[in-house]
Amino acid sequence: MIDLAAALCLEQMKKLPKNLELRRHIQSRYNEGLCEQVERPPFTDTVQYYCAKVPAEHRANLIDYLASKNVHTSVHFKPLHKYEIIQKHATHPKRKFPIADKEWLRLVSLPVHPGMTEEDIDYVIYWVNKFFEEEA
Repeated sequence: MIDLAAALCLEQMKKLPKNLELRRHIQSRYNEGLCEQVERPPFTDTVQYYCAKVPAEHRANLIDYLASKNVHTSVHFKPLHKYEIIQKHATHPKRKFPIADKEWLRLVSLPVHPGMTEEDIDYVIYWVNKFFEEEA
């Protein structure tokens, strides 16, 4: 690591306790406020992602709907066997992974970062819940 990168890391480490506290707060607010169609992720101390599960048939539409409301989502944790490079070099190319194939289609990561305000959190919760109200 070069000196500049080390200096940046040291400064970021000073912010870590407060950033973790904020991320945990967002996690708690999501857990309390999101509707029952959103399956909460397991508790995490670092809250790097808020990777919730939704019904697979609604995920793509939810992502598009939230994007139209300026809520950035992501899909983390695509199964490794889905990547072309892995398929190309697999020792057992015909091996099946039915649970991974099913579950990853339900995953959606909601925004969780220390820069979010209470209004931002409320906004995400509101639009996720509104989507499922309209879809039901």
